[in-house]
Amino acid sequence: MRSLVALYKTPAHRIMTAVLLFRRLLDPHNFARVLRLLPDKEQAEIGKRLGYINIFHPAEPGMYYLLDLKNSKDREVAYKLYKMAWADDENHKNMLNLTVDGRPKNITEDEKLWLAMCGMVEFGKEPRAVVSLTYWQPYSRESAALTIQIWWRMMSSHLKILRAVRMQDKFKKIAGMAHTLKGDGDEMVDAAWK
Repeated sequence: MRSLVALYKTPAHRIMTAVLLFRRLLDPHNFARVLRLLPDKEQAEIGKRLGYINIFHPAEPGMYYLLDLKNSKDREVAYKLYKMAWADDENHKNMLNLTVDGRPKNITEDEKLWLAMCGMVEFGKEPRAVVSLTYWQPYSRESAALTIQIWWRMMSSHLKILRAVRMQDKFKKIAGMAHTLKGDGDEMVDAAWK
């Protein structure tokens, strides 16, 4: 699917391809890997169309999110991201470029993070904020090697497609020449039989 999405030049075609093929995936938990190939704006549009609750998977959370906390399902995804960031005891930030209602937030990933994400709402009221963030999760060397292998395979498949297109063009030219020769040859054969 990654190579199919990467084939298209226009954002509308990439978005449409990702949305249409999502239901056909055998491993939807890896859909974030496809989304990471796309710019943030396209990731947000796909998330809005499919619903972040459908494409979110805790094993592969790393991608761009634009979550409207008025929506209960987006709020659920935001809460899961918050819990994952808070539980991660590494010395790095998981939530990069965090904004709440368009205002950047630079806050530590602790128990106060959820209050910052919700826009500091009063107790018992639903949050009304729009949160955008890029969730980053460091990868091991094995997954880095796997990513390089995937990119290499994808590039080689693109080269194979280009070669096939070039060969197809050559065959069309040869077929056109053969058709021209065939016409002359048929006339000569017909003349010989008469």
